[in-house]
Amino acid sequence: MNQQRECERERVRDALKQATVPLPDQILQDLIRLNPLHARDILRDHPGHRIYEKYESYRTSLAIFEDAIADLLAAIGSFESSISDESLLYRTRETELERIQRGIQKELFATTSAIHALVDHSRRVQKRVSIPGYTEMLSKAFGDDGLHEFVIGLRTLLHHLRVVRPGWRVQHDFRAGTKTCSFTLSRDALRAAVDEERVTPKQKVEAFLNLAPEEVDLREVFESYRSRATNFHRWFFGQLDVNRPSGLIDYERCLKESRDFASRLAWKALVGNWINWEKPPNPYDYLDRYLSADELEAVLQLGKGTKEQVDYIIELVDREKACDHELRELAYRYFEKALGAAET
Repeated sequence: MNQQRECERERVRDALKQATVPLPDQILQDLIRLNPLHARDILRDHPGHRIYEKYESYRTSLAIFEDAIADLLAAIGSFESSISDESLLYRTRETELERIQRGIQKELFATTSAIHALVDHSRRVQKRVSIPGYTEMLSKAFGDDGLHEFVIGLRTLLHHLRVVRPGWRVQHDFRAGTKTCSFTLSRDALRAAVDEERVTPKQKVEAFLNLAPEEVDLREVFESYRSRATNFHRWFFGQLDVNRPSGLIDYERCLKESRDFASRLAWKALVGNWINWEKPPNPYDYLDRYLSADELEAVLQLGKGTKEQVDYIIELVDREKACDHELRELAYRYFEKALGAAET
């Protein structure tokens, strides 16, 4: 039996290798009937696999960048709030202050790493897709003041060469009766590090530092960078959606068909088994595991056990739209039997 299954897998693999895009329906139907793990392995030979992997890496990298820079700015904001009463500067709290500083260093390390990775992943996608206007939009979004190069250079210093130790400052305006706190990097220390180490492109990093204040405010730097990066990647992500290669579109179609088939098979086996129970599990005892409070409230306003209610539950839960007519009919029968059993 195992040898027969292996032969079938290899037959499907060979057929896929020889096929053109879009994959013929018969090959796709043979593919989706395989174990999903085997189907995914065979799909590695699909012409759209490589670009799909690059797309997914870019999407993941973008999400990590957004989380990392948000965490960095939140950590800096928390520090600025904590130090506003200046008691954090007392000797008795120096351990706490050091911990906060290390926390910001950690977030700085993570954010600059995420930025560097995002640059690499977006470039790899661009090499495969060649979005028109990419270079022009990069220049427009990030500008020519050296901020982008400074952030990338900062990552190089943090990762490979030396730890640039951040500091902080408190500024008082006695006339206005206010004070502001900020987390900073020394411009002179940065210049020395750039001069001594292999930071590239050195000229643009130096140009940024020449225009920077004596203490480089990290919040201002990364708020500005996040704004620029958001503008660029919103544009790039949108362009990727409207310039999707045919191989990628077909790969995602095949992958979805395989997942949907496996999902339907599992749900049909599960629901079909419940229907054969003398007293099936009550579905209303489990809805809160799949529905939000608002969704659950909307569901319960419909007639209990009606097709309308069951259809609405399926609509909410089946985000991939995998449910077919046969599975829907099984769901109707299951709700009907489960409710009848619950009333006895």
